[in-house]
Amino acid sequence: MATSADNISSFEFRHSSFRGFSGGYDEPMTAAARRRRYLGWWTLGLLLMLSAAVPAAYKLRPHWQRWRAVHALDGDDTAARLRALQYLAGHALSDQRTIRSLVVRLHVEEDDRFAELAAGLDGAGLWRRDVVGDDPYLRRIGLRARSTSPEARISAAQALADLPDLADDPQLGQWLIELATDDDDEVRYNALVSLAMIAGTAARPEVYGDALDQLCDDEQTTIAEHARVIRNLLQNKPPPAPPVVPILQISREDLYAVLSSSDSPARDVACVLALDLLDESQLKQLVHELIVDLDDDGKMSGAILSGLTGYDQKLLFARESVEDVYTVRVVQRLGLWMGGWGVPIDPQALLLRGDLPRTTILLAMLFKGEYSALDELLNPRGVVPADLADLLVRRQWWRVAGRFLPQDAPQIDMTADPQEVDRQIEMLRDWCLVNRYRNMNKEPASE
Repeated sequence: MATSADNISSFEFRHSSFRGFSGGYDEPMTAAARRRRYLGWWTLGLLLMLSAAVPAAYKLRPHWQRWRAVHALDGDDTAARLRALQYLAGHALSDQRTIRSLVVRLHVEEDDRFAELAAGLDGAGLWRRDVVGDDPYLRRIGLRARSTSPEARISAAQALADLPDLADDPQLGQWLIELATDDDDEVRYNALVSLAMIAGTAARPEVYGDALDQLCDDEQTTIAEHARVIRNLLQNKPPPAPPVVPILQISREDLYAVLSSSDSPARDVACVLALDLLDESQLKQLVHELIVDLDDDGKMSGAILSGLTGYDQKLLFARESVEDVYTVRVVQRLGLWMGGWGVPIDPQALLLRGDLPRTTILLAMLFKGEYSALDELLNPRGVVPADLADLLVRRQWWRVAGRFLPQDAPQIDMTADPQEVDRQIEMLRDWCLVNRYRNMNKEPASE
């Protein structure tokens, strides 16, 4: 008869999972069992390896792609270089190492490869002197100035206008001489514009004398006339001043009606007229009445008058903090900015909006001595705005602009015939070019 110990041993033999519990007894593992165990451990190791490798590959893949693209730039395959450049340009803004990799290759000797790299950086919005440095930046201008494409030469002429700190560099004068004798009228005109802006800030403007002499004798009458005006301005020969515009007589009731009108240029003119027509006590009363007015247009006139005079700025600040109409609140903030309250405001950004009174923003900028407002008003580097003469003369806005310009600025005779007004506007636009980089924080013509 089998004992209980014999039964336990027989059970352990049949069920291998219990081996090792019999006090030292261990049956050798079969080959199939060993393969199963090896396969299990191998599978587990593979899974662990993949769990670590997949995130690592995800993190390392962009670096590998960048490395491959950067090295492709040094190859001879043009198509591969362009593909690599397209990839790098698309990722440059978020990766400083990519930018450095591109910039360091700008010193390549071949002009074609340099142009490829410059175009890639330009497409990524990174073609700036502070990014690429002076030498590559000037090299591209030189290449474009010698291009067979008129568009490229125009671009070179326009780029020269943005280098006022290099105004005394002889290389700029040489490029402008070449562009001033170009066969294309648009190239020569843009060369004249850049010459006016650069020579206006040069310590030795005579460096540009040869180029200016060429343009003064240009076959195109318009170019020649502008060149002669610019030469006189550079020689500090002021144009003859037109008659002083008489103060427009208007009753207080009519003035108040204009200040409360929806026509923003008319409100601007009325604000300036109020400074001449009213005494101090009348102005203080008017400013107070307009600031607390229920009419939105009247509120905006009150804000501008407060900025012009400095009256009731605390009241204006209190009203601005509770104003719920966006346009009115912006103009109230302009009034506080004009009064020196340090209100954070960006008038250039405001000009980009179509729902704000453009001329009122320009008035505030001119009052603060920010003559970049003239770029928006006169567009001196481009085509004359179609409605400029109408705004300045018929709608009387020259009373605003002329009041806050420096005293050496050309004046506009509002009583002259249209042709003479157009000529004076062109002269003012030329003056803006010459004084673009000069110290324009001068005393206004009148206060």
